[in-house]
Amino acid sequence: MSCWYLRQTFCDKMADLSWQRLANLNRIVYALHGNPSCALIFGILDVDDLLRERYVMLTMAQYQQWCLHLHLSPQASEVVTRVRSSPPVRRVGSRANNVSGSYASRKMGCTIQFESHTVELWAVYTMEYDPEVLEYYDQPMTLQLHYQAKSGRAVTASHTPDFLVLRHDGVWLEEWKQENKLLELAIAQPHRYQRDERGAWRCPPAEEAASRLGLSYRVRSSAELSPQTIRNLIFLEDYFFAPDVEPALVTHLVVHSLNAW
Repeated sequence: MSCWYLRQTFCDKMADLSWQRLANLNRIVYALHGNPSCALIFGILDVDDLLRERYVMLTMAQYQQWCLHLHLSPQASEVVTRVRSSPPVRRVGSRANNVSGSYASRKMGCTIQFESHTVELWAVYTMEYDPEVLEYYDQPMTLQLHYQAKSGRAVTASHTPDFLVLRHDGVWLEEWKQENKLLELAIAQPHRYQRDERGAWRCPPAEEAASRLGLSYRVRSSAELSPQTIRNLIFLEDYFFAPDVEPALVTHLVVHSLNAW
């Protein structure tokens, strides 16, 4: 059976997959990436290309199934739907210690802004290749935060989370910061940035603002990111989105791999 025929057959089937089956298939492919021999033997190279073309973003039917599966409130569904169909609410810019830019996301089919090339860009790389992440959007909305300053004065501040992330198991507004910056903020703004008993960073006023929209909020730290993992993802990026491989070459590589064992 030709690879072209398999691709056409899969393309006909993929449009009808539920988001759960789509995510599961994506996880299988992601796991097999770590073993090139298995990927070749089981023909994952062709499925990979297919997934890159077809699972890029959820279809409307898959998105609706996902909302139902998570029991999202009508308000939360409306907010997420609006973000999915709108441009970012603000444009990011470079500052003294940050280098901003945009990343051409194949998963999202658009450019994703980042405000820091060592934190937010690294976060983008992890989301781009994390099979649990279905979609992610930069600068999705602006929240009004209410909290007390260190002096006790009441503060109202506008805040734009870095990303809205649609995952297999939930939807999150996320703010990414350097670990050392969070340590400084916990001292300067103790009612805004805190560490819980498990050591996880939190922003209670942002959590409260997000909950009013039916969403969850979390603070993410650079300490969660592995520089080696990021370097590997950058190095392998072209492989993840390599062009089609001729069947004769696949056969040759499989035979070569088997002979090398």
